[in-house]
Amino acid sequence: LGGRIDRIEKGIKVIDFKTTQPRLQEEVDADLQLSIYSLAIKELYGEFPSELVMLYLNENSVTEIKTERSESQLKDAIKQITSVNNYIKEGEFKPRPSASVCKRCPYKGVCDVAAV
Repeated sequence: LGGRIDRIEKGIKVIDFKTTQPRLQEEVDADLQLSIYSLAIKELYGEFPSELVMLYLNENSVTEIKTERSESQLKDAIKQITSVNNYIKEGEFKPRPSASVCKRCPYKGVCDVAAV
């Protein structure tokens, strides 16, 4: 698994830039990618980010959605990462690319088998 943090500001504010339509607050609050970024910041800098933000950039608007992560969410993210990693190691996690799914997948930029 891999990822890239788009930008980090003072106080360790993580901003994840998106060019899609803004998602609902509840969706941003549950976003696994931001949980992974939060864990990565803790690993790299010894502290969790002071802010997690999804910044939606569209032709005519900019929408900022702030979120936080609970200890429970971070523990769940670690479980998900470990599970996916184990499946990949065991060869049980096979990608199933398709144009309709890959087109909207937030990981298509880092996926080696994306159909788009």
